[in-house]
Amino acid sequence: MNINIEKLYNELLYAVERKFPNETRHQTALRYIQEAEKDKSEINKLGNLVNGCDENGYSLDREFNK
Repeated sequence: MNINIEKLYNELLYAVERKFPNETRHQTALRYIQEAEKDKSEINKLGNLVNGCDENGYSLDREFNK
């Protein structure tokens, strides 16, 4: 493994002070990252709705031809 990659990977792993029971530090770090990304996505969707847009950013005020 490249020493720089190994150093960065270890930095990421040891940023996790407490791992979840029955998980490795890697699994807990991955869980934290995935949860943060999911939360960010949910915040963006909520922001769109507050601003009058659907979850994809399209205006809710547009009219549809039937």
